[in-house]
Amino acid sequence: MLLKRAIGNSLAYYLYFFISSVTLLIVSPILLGFLGSTLFGIWKSVQRILGFGAIADGRATQALKWIIARKESDGDVKEKQKALGSAILIWFYFLPITLLVVGGLVLALPTLINEVDLVYRNSILKIGVILGVNILVSPLLSIPDSLLIGTNRGYKSTLIQAMGHVLLNLCFLVVAYFGYGLIGMAVSTVGITLLNGIVVWIICKKSISWLGVSKPNKEETRQFFNFSLWVLIWTFIERFILASEIVLIGYFISPEMVTNYSFMSYSIQLIIVLALHTASGSMPGLGRLLNKDKNKAGSIVRILRELIYSLTLVGGIIIILFNFSFVKLWVGKEFFIGNLENTLSVIAMMSLVIMRLESQIIDLSLSIFKKVILGITGLLIGLVFSYFLFLQGYSTNGILTGIIIGRLLIWIFLSNQVNAFVRISITWIGLLKILLGMLTLILIADIRLSLDNWIQFGLWLIPLSLITGLCITWIISSRSTKSFIGSLVRNKVINK
Repeated sequence: MLLKRAIGNSLAYYLYFFISSVTLLIVSPILLGFLGSTLFGIWKSVQRILGFGAIADGRATQALKWIIARKESDGDVKEKQKALGSAILIWFYFLPITLLVVGGLVLALPTLINEVDLVYRNSILKIGVILGVNILVSPLLSIPDSLLIGTNRGYKSTLIQAMGHVLLNLCFLVVAYFGYGLIGMAVSTVGITLLNGIVVWIICKKSISWLGVSKPNKEETRQFFNFSLWVLIWTFIERFILASEIVLIGYFISPEMVTNYSFMSYSIQLIIVLALHTASGSMPGLGRLLNKDKNKAGSIVRILRELIYSLTLVGGIIIILFNFSFVKLWVGKEFFIGNLENTLSVIAMMSLVIMRLESQIIDLSLSIFKKVILGITGLLIGLVFSYFLFLQGYSTNGILTGIIIGRLLIWIFLSNQVNAFVRISITWIGLLKILLGMLTLILIADIRLSLDNWIQFGLWLIPLSLITGLCITWIISSRSTKSFIGSLVRNKVINK
C-alpha cells in the first residue's frame, strides 16, 4: 500500500509537472509580449522577494505535514487532531510577525530591484500589497493540503493545483491583454489561491476519516511550536537558496537580466520540479517506514539518492546539448546568456536537488536544529563567494559559482546527518559520483546543438534522452537499485 500510494503521488506530481510545463511554455512568451522585458523581470523579482515573507507565518503547515507523516501509522486520532489544533494556534501567534515582515518587504521592493525606473515604483508597491494579502491567507488554506500529503494522499491536492495553475496562467494572459498589467495579475493570484484552498478542503474532508480539531495542552503546543520554529528558520534558508539566482541577479545586475535568465533557465527549473516531486512522493511512506524498520528505510534512502541523482545528471546533459536550440526556437537566441552560464545553472540545479532530498529526509526525524545551523553556515559561505566573485568582474558566472559552492557544502553536511539518522555507513562513493558527473557537464559545456525547427528538435531530443537516460541510470545505479527498478517493471507487466 505504501509503495502504491507513493507511486500514485509521484504520477500525480508528474502530471502536474507536464501540465505546468506546457502551460508556462505557451504562456511565458505571450506574457512577455504583453508586458515587455522590464515588467516581466519586475514580476519575477517581486514574486521571489515576497516569497521570503511567506516564511514568517511560522511554517506551521510544513511542520504539520511532517508530524502527520510520522504519526499516520499510529491509531491515536486525538493526537493528530491536536497537531492540527496546534498548527492553527501557531499561525495565529505568528500573524503579527507576518504582517511586519511582509509590510517591510513590500516597502523595500523598489530598492531591492536594480535599475528600476521611478515610473514603476508605485506599481511595484501596489502589487506588493496585493501579493502580501495572498501570503497572509495562504497558511490557513494550505492546511488541508498538508493533511493530504501527510496521510500519503498528496496526489489528490496535486491534481487540483495543476488545474489551478492552468487557470491562473490563463487569467494572467487575459488581464495582461486588456491592459491591467501586474496589478491584475496580482489580484488573479489571490483569487485562484482562495479557490484552490476551498476545493482542496472539500476533498480533504471527504478523504480523512479522523479530520477534526482538538485543543492541545500547553506542553503539546510548546513542542509543536519548537519544531515549527526550526522549520521556519530552515524554510527561510531554503527559500533563499531556491530563489538565490533570481534575487542576486536582480539586485546586482538588472530586471532585464532576470528576464533573460528566467527564459534560459526554464528547462532547468523543469528538472528541479520533476526531481523534487519524485522525492516528495516517497516521503510520507518513508516516514511511516521509519517507525517500523529503519534498515529497510535506509535501503530506500540509498535507492532514492541514486534515482534522483541519475535524473538530474541526465537532465543536465540534455539541457547542455539542447538548451540553446530550445531558447532560440521558443523566444529568440538573444535570451540565451551563454554556454558557461548555462552549464553553471545546470550544476546549481543538481546541487540544489540533491541537497533538498537530504533536507526532506531529515525533516522526518522531527529534529532539525543541526540542519538549520549547518544550512546557515553553507548559505553564508555561498553568499560571500558570490559577492566576492561578482566584485572580481565575473558577473552572472561569479554569482552562480558562489551559489554552487554554498549548496554543495550544505549537501555534504546534510547527507552525513541523514546517514546517521537512517543508520547508513558513510561512504565517499556517492560524493565521487556527483563530482565526476559535474566534471562531465563542465567538459561538454561547449557542445550544443543548433536546430532550426521544432520537428528537428524533437527528432534529436527523444532518442538522445532515452539513450542518455538508460546509460546514466545503469552507470550510477547500484545492484540493489537495478533490482528495485526491475521488480517495479515486472510487477507492472504482471498486473497488466
